[in-house]
Amino acid sequence: MDQHEDLEQQIAQLKSGLQTRGRVGMALGIIMERYELDEDRAFRLLVRISQHENRKLHTVAEDVIAGRDLAGGDSSVDA
Repeated sequence: MDQHEDLEQQIAQLKSGLQTRGRVGMALGIIMERYELDEDRAFRLLVRISQHENRKLHTVAEDVIAGRDLAGGDSSVDA
């Protein structure tokens, strides 16, 4: 792979990362409102569900954005 291809690949990865981060942030906002949690607790909930269901964080975030309920996952935040 030449330097130009390497740079194009890095740019694509950065764009993807920024988009994913934005979508996770959007999901956090939804969780914060829906469950009346602060940002830290909302993030912990999202991570816990991701781990419990063995799914990528961004995939769980997309489900939240799509309006799917998190009740199927482990919704306890303090455990």
